[in-house]
Amino acid sequence: MNYGVPYMGSKSRIVKEVCDLFPKAENFYDLFAGGCAVTHYLLDKHKFNHFHINDISDSVQLFMDAVNGAFEGDTRWISREEFFAKKDTDPYIRYCWSFGNMGSTYMYAREIEEWKRALHHVFLLNDYSIMKKFGIEDEGMTRTSIAKNAERYREKYVEWYLKNVDSELSDHRMESLRQFGSVQNLQNLQRVQRLNSLQRMKYFNVKERLTMTMGDYQSVEIKPNSVIYTDIPYFNAAEYNESSFDYERFYDWACNQSNPVFISEYYMPDDRFECVKEIELNSILSATAVNKVIEKVFVPKGQMTTIHKQLKIF
Repeated sequence: MNYGVPYMGSKSRIVKEVCDLFPKAENFYDLFAGGCAVTHYLLDKHKFNHFHINDISDSVQLFMDAVNGAFEGDTRWISREEFFAKKDTDPYIRYCWSFGNMGSTYMYAREIEEWKRALHHVFLLNDYSIMKKFGIEDEGMTRTSIAKNAERYREKYVEWYLKNVDSELSDHRMESLRQFGSVQNLQNLQRVQRLNSLQRMKYFNVKERLTMTMGDYQSVEIKPNSVIYTDIPYFNAAEYNESSFDYERFYDWACNQSNPVFISEYYMPDDRFECVKEIELNSILSATAVNKVIEKVFVPKGQMTTIHKQLKIF
């Protein structure tokens, strides 16, 4: 199961390993919540009674909208033009329809956009009209037959594109057009399905159990009997723009907390923090190369208390 809303750097793939570290408490604070995968998982497991999500971006609003059913039955196709017109004001469009969930560029290359739109209409709207536009009119065509004959149908689309849209593609674009895949991954459908799974969550008194803020993490008032999780911008990681993040300020804040703090990072100063978990996984930032990365979870050394030792993580 995928947790949270689509978001770059989501912890959905390792959420169980991370959350197994947390001791029991009344409250849980997800202070750099991003796509809220950790909070979503913990809500599902009923590990805490109250949850608070915070992020400097409006991704937390997208999560709140989703769990409150804002996207129920939503089968919209978002075009390239609509994406660039609305991405700065609509978090759903910005995160769910951008490449890599980065929020900046449209999720599909221009030459494959119409094919993806056709698949969207087939699988979400049961509409085959765009497929027919490409000359794909097999009798009894179904979702299953499209998946089965995807390579042949894709060639039909390539012929249509070169004839009707752009016959003078560069070699690179031509290679991309011929190898873009078929129904594999269907990223737009996965994102819609993930949002639908959120709006189907039926938590008892969720409005009383889940609160939200958007702003600086130090502005959040932390109650006693709490666990704090922070997925901060990774230090010296090219995929994150950490230039405006004050690491020393964060280190001081974390070490001064009376509630246990767990920090996702690749690196933390070893004189002040202890690594309590290492998780190896494949990087998803490259579509072709398989790169191993080690996700780590740290705690302040001053918090090596009885409650942590009970978890047997030291």
